[in-house]
Amino acid sequence: MQQTIIQDRFLKFIENKNHPIKDIQIEALELFNKTSLPPVYHESWRKINLNLIPFDNLKLTDSNLDTTIKVSDNYKSLENSIEDLKKILKINYASFIAEQFHFEIDYFTILNIALIQNFNIIDISKNTKETIKVTHKAISGDGFFPFTVIIANEGSEVDIIEEIHGIEEQALWNSSFYIIAKSNSRVKYTTIRYHSDYEFHFHKIRVIQHRDSYVHCSVFHTGGITGKGFVQARLLEENIEFRGIGFFFGEKGHFHNMEMDVQHLNHNETSSLLYKTIVKDRSHSVFIGKLETPHKIKGVNSHQLNHNLILSKKAKAESLPWLIVRSEDVSCEHGATAGDLDEEAIFYLQTRGLNEREAKKLLMIGFIYDLIQESNLTEEEKEHYLDYLSKKI
Repeated sequence: MQQTIIQDRFLKFIENKNHPIKDIQIEALELFNKTSLPPVYHESWRKINLNLIPFDNLKLTDSNLDTTIKVSDNYKSLENSIEDLKKILKINYASFIAEQFHFEIDYFTILNIALIQNFNIIDISKNTKETIKVTHKAISGDGFFPFTVIIANEGSEVDIIEEIHGIEEQALWNSSFYIIAKSNSRVKYTTIRYHSDYEFHFHKIRVIQHRDSYVHCSVFHTGGITGKGFVQARLLEENIEFRGIGFFFGEKGHFHNMEMDVQHLNHNETSSLLYKTIVKDRSHSVFIGKLETPHKIKGVNSHQLNHNLILSKKAKAESLPWLIVRSEDVSCEHGATAGDLDEEAIFYLQTRGLNEREAKKLLMIGFIYDLIQESNLTEEEKEHYLDYLSKKI
């Protein structure tokens, strides 16, 4: 009975929004009604208590998400081409399309389309340089479902900065962000997520790469009651490089599970992952680094690293490498570290005039400084984020 009430509420939300893709939303909702939450035995989801998510209380009636996009004229929007738009949206819930890119269909990808609020698809022209700024800011409400696609056409160079600003109330975020890198394109993407202590968050970044392309993906995340982040890269053709970096700062009772999943699907491909966390109080971080190669693939070089700073006895950080290698001519490796701040380093800084608090703060900022510098943030944006993090720490 309760499930029927939720379904009726979601259908009313779709009818009130009246998007031009309403038929797609209803189709997704019908599939959602037949889909259950991911089971506890699923490796990607077993660390998360999904029963905490307050679906029964999700009203959606006054949900208002302000999305702004700054971009020049070197693009076209597919919002005017509804059929092209629908094909891309279906990757989230139509298995016969998702399987072409080795993506799974789950509860949250379907829900994202059923309740989609702000959808933006930007098709960058060939052989051009473009800088894109995407900002999602929650204004009111308890559910936010943005969907963004950037298509970097052949020979293009694209810099993307995405910011997500949460709301100081209990709310659910469920977003999708696609990067489609065509041949010989170069894409740098950074997302910064500022979540409050009251938000549940489920974000998917999906990267589809073609021949001779390069994608650099950076994810910086703070806050949230509980949630799951995915970075899913699919290297479809030869001579592709993917780099994924990320950071999570957790305090109080925050929980975040980040899964970086790279599938090498052709010859001579390279990928690398670097993920860091700082956790204190009762916060909990889980990192899953997944690397996969099918049979008969040659010349693959892939590795991952996970470093964790644990500042409190009740804080927790877990590292779960997941390597599925079915080929022989492949180089794969992983490594992880976990510990507190170096006491000798703290003492050294104190001998140079810093007090203990200042020394610890400096070391923690230094811990993630390389990630910030590697991202495509501007110098002003780097300074702003480090200042924000310094105050949190």
